[in-house]
Amino acid sequence: RMIPKETVRRAIAVTFVSMSLVAAAAMLVIFVEAPYRPFPRVSGMFMQVLFEVISAFGTVGLSTGLTPHLHALSKVILCVVMLFGRVGPLTVAFMLAEKRSRALRIELPEESPMIG
Repeated sequence: RMIPKETVRRAIAVTFVSMSLVAAAAMLVIFVEAPYRPFPRVSGMFMQVLFEVISAFGTVGLSTGLTPHLHALSKVILCVVMLFGRVGPLTVAFMLAEKRSRALRIELPEESPMIG
C-alpha cells in the first residue's frame, strides 16, 4: 500500500507546527523565569522546563515538580500549551486539509430507461 503524498505533507506540517510551539513555549518559560532565578539555576533548569512543556503539550500529567515553583505567567503559558496540545494538532490537520467548495454540488445519476 502507498500513503498519499498529501497525507504525508499534512503529517509533516502538524509535526512541524507542534515542535515549533513546544520550542517557543519552552523559550518563553525560560525568559519569564530568568529574572526570578540566579543564572546558574536558570541554565540548569532547561531540561526540566522542556519536560514540563512537552508533558503539557501531550497532556500526560507528568511533572518534575517544577510547576508549583513557576511564576504565574509561566503557568499560563503551560495552560495554553495544554489547550493547544489537546485541540491544536487535529485543528491544524483540518485547517491544512484540501479546501472544498462550499456550494453543494449535487449530481443525479443518469439512467437510460427502456423505451418501446
